[in-house]
Amino acid sequence: MTEIFEVVIPLAKRKKVEVEGKAAAPYAPRVDTLRGKKIGLVNNSKSMASPTLEVVKEKLSSRFPNITFTYFKTPTFVLTDRDYENVKNWALNEKIDAAIGAMGD
Repeated sequence: MTEIFEVVIPLAKRKKVEVEGKAAAPYAPRVDTLRGKKIGLVNNSKSMASPTLEVVKEKLSSRFPNITFTYFKTPTFVLTDRDYENVKNWALNEKIDAAIGAMGD
């Protein structure tokens, strides 16, 4: 059986974004490769987030040598400012190179 994944990210390209009339920070630059990188997997606490991230981890591990992963699970799928701060601190403490989030309904 062949597996096909379609990833749709309408905001993936860099562009100027304004929030309440102020220029927002630019999107983070893309990593050149995932080879040897540390990837943060962010689970939004919905039922299918964990299985989805496990498939992503498996697929990426088979394609990129020496890739490593670390996990963060949000307390609920509705995030507070404190939750966002916790995710940011986790990413900085874990020294991740890139993050992948799953919203699994």
